[in-house]
Amino acid sequence: MPDWLPRFYTAAALIDARPLTAEEMPEHVFEALVEGRIGEIDLEEIDDTVPIEEPEISFAETRPGLAQRPLRALALARLCRALPLAEDLARWLAPGTITVIACRPAGLAGDLAIVLAQLIEAEHPTRKLNLVCSSGRAHAPETKPLDAVAGFWKDALAEGRGAHLLILGDAAQLPRRMARLLPPVLQLGPPDREVVAAALSLGDPGPLTGDCALPPDAALARLGADAWRLALRLPDLAGRAAELRRLTEVAAAGTKEAGPVLEDLCLDGPVAAAARRLVADIAAWRAGRIAWSQMTRSLLIHGEPGTGKTWLARAVAGSAGLPLVTASLAEWQAAGHLGDMLREMRAAFARARSAAPCVLILDELDAAGSRASGDRHAVSYRAQVIAGLLQELDGVLGLEGVLVLATTNDARAIDPALLRPGRIDRVLALPRPSPAAVRAILARLVAALPVTLPGASIGGADLDRLSRRATGRSPAELDAALREAQSRAREAGRPVAAADIAAALGFGREDPAVLRRVAVHEAGHAVMLHHTGRGRITGARIGMGGGHVAVEDLPLLDTRAGLEDQLACCLAGRAAEELILGAPTTGAGGGAASDLGRATQLAAEIERGYGLGAGLLWQADPGAALATDPALAARVEAHLQRALRRARATLIAERPRLEALTARLLAERVIEGDPFAAPRTAPADPRWGAGAGADAAAVTAPAAGSPTHPASTEARHGGA
Repeated sequence: MPDWLPRFYTAAALIDARPLTAEEMPEHVFEALVEGRIGEIDLEEIDDTVPIEEPEISFAETRPGLAQRPLRALALARLCRALPLAEDLARWLAPGTITVIACRPAGLAGDLAIVLAQLIEAEHPTRKLNLVCSSGRAHAPETKPLDAVAGFWKDALAEGRGAHLLILGDAAQLPRRMARLLPPVLQLGPPDREVVAAALSLGDPGPLTGDCALPPDAALARLGADAWRLALRLPDLAGRAAELRRLTEVAAAGTKEAGPVLEDLCLDGPVAAAARRLVADIAAWRAGRIAWSQMTRSLLIHGEPGTGKTWLARAVAGSAGLPLVTASLAEWQAAGHLGDMLREMRAAFARARSAAPCVLILDELDAAGSRASGDRHAVSYRAQVIAGLLQELDGVLGLEGVLVLATTNDARAIDPALLRPGRIDRVLALPRPSPAAVRAILARLVAALPVTLPGASIGGADLDRLSRRATGRSPAELDAALREAQSRAREAGRPVAAADIAAALGFGREDPAVLRRVAVHEAGHAVMLHHTGRGRITGARIGMGGGHVAVEDLPLLDTRAGLEDQLACCLAGRAAEELILGAPTTGAGGGAASDLGRATQLAAEIERGYGLGAGLLWQADPGAALATDPALAARVEAHLQRALRRARATLIAERPRLEALTARLLAERVIEGDPFAAPRTAPADPRWGAGAGADAAAVTAPAAGSPTHPASTEARHGGA
């Protein structure tokens, strides 16, 4: 038996035994007056209230006890679990004490206020208390929640010997100026099985099994106040339990319709762990086990287009059972001029505040720009947008219950003031899915395909072949390919086959020459990364569309020598093509994210961003200055040429290792983990080639004590 249950039964008996005095009208009359249902009141009932000179009448004889009022019994159970000793309540009533309770769901705050007032009347009838409830029936219907809070604050600041107690609902948030001065808020989380069982036991002490079994805690946490009222209106235990099970199923179905949950996504790595921790923290906060200030309240998810950033944010909301408020910079800007844009921005944040607890998704955060950008076009507009966004973020993050999840394709384009901790608590990279995740995504998509005609099914071997060739594709690409495959199958009048998916993914005939060039290129990157110790290689893959090498634990702070190592690693793919195949191709260039693009930007930053080149002059966007500054362009070109020569010299010395890794990539296509890590078993894989096993197993670790980035990062390299 929980240690708070004796306190609950004692308190329930005291409340039920309270006498009805002349000053107290019947409960249903009082409630009708407070709720504005005057037409339902029989005026004779008011006239028939007990006169002062008559003796007290037993409470049990005049109105139902808590056993017939399960919502109030539930409120009392939650209160007694939070205050398991009678002395705990007495401390609240000490003269001058100020106590704030946050009740979830908000609609149950009124019942909590009534029960608390009744318990105080029964146990401490002489204590003076200022009790205010900002949500529910403890204040007049015309009183706004914030008015009630303001009135409470005014009374608390006034001189007086009484105690002050404020009950908040989720929709009535405590203003920041008050929150900073008041004691920590007591979090009364949503009802769970333990408190529900205690409340129902007052009317029926039978076991909660079989037809009377209650749903799990996570399901009960999704129920709003109306659902609790609907379920507990029924007179018998079995009916109440059955209705709770039905309503939790309805709530779960509504959550699935609103969006995915984390189990629907095939995530792995640091981002998956962070998302699961966030959902667990929200559950702990809603249960009152942790304070809102103890958890991550804002997150920026960045990654390439199509990796599922917004989908992940929606899945966090779905798994946490929180409503979604979505907004994007593009939507705000489409509203019109600056004033319209700022109005839409404020409206989105206002919706989040009124919907708390909720998840606010801010898509395309980079569209706000940065005040440090070298682009002087519309600089005043950009500064005002960022200032407005900073103000709104500060306002919403100071409240309990609003989790902000922002997304972007380019975190570097966001103003630094937006990214500081306190506004964005954490920045997470969402890479393209790993080989295992690709297979899981394909398996989930295939399992959802309708099979309306007889024909061949897609088996495990088909999925293995498809996922092997699809590694490196984004979830959006895989999803689009499955839709295209269904269209092809419908046209042919048959179920979807593996060949349809392969065709939709663009898997035509593989060209051995192209695959070999891609393997040489990626092997060059990997060998140079291994040689310089620039991070820990976590995998490599190749395909007809290119390849990449994934790296974690990149240095957080770098010297000039470290940046030159990075330049050499960027250009090692091109150097490997020159060394092994005689000439490079366009695979090292083509865009800002390509090997040449990244190397050029890094070399420019060495000169004009980090002060590690010929001078200390700083520029906001050194890469953009290359077109107008011939001297800077010449120095950047010199950096690139030195890096290419160094990479070529290193690969000449490491040629056996380079050729061995090329052969392995051609044979396996996907390598998970560090390809140069020592194998756990003695024999080297024969696919590495004769005589290459010892070299392939050798490890060159990063220097001891070198700083590493705390978060996992995937470094992508251009393919052929």
